[in-house]
Amino acid sequence: MAAKAKQSKQQMEDMMKALEEEKSHQQKAKEKLVSAGTSNPNPALPLLQNPMHRPKIGTQDKFDGTRGAKAKTYGVQLALYISANPSMLPNERSEIIFAILYLTGATSSWAILFTNRVLAENLGDPVR
Repeated sequence: MAAKAKQSKQQMEDMMKALEEEKSHQQKAKEKLVSAGTSNPNPALPLLQNPMHRPKIGTQDKFDGTRGAKAKTYGVQLALYISANPSMLPNERSEIIFAILYLTGATSSWAILFTNRVLAENLGDPVR
């Protein structure tokens, strides 16, 4: 059981690292766009967007801790969903909570223990 928990913890750390790398890439792209916009004296007018017709983005598959292709798929789906829904997931805390909601099996068990520990440190005993 300890080996599975350790494996799940490592998988979660790997996913969080991949997510941080994706966020770094996004931040660099945003900075590029900002610098490009400030250097252009005649910027193009923004296109009008109708928020009522945004494409529906499906949520990612549940993740059970399986390494390899399933882990990569979960990470990519998670990153895409977060990128497509910045108003729903405005900070890292909401992103982590969202990611944890889609864990199953041993990975979910590890996440619950980890989450309870973090909540206990911040809020006192979460389970009363």
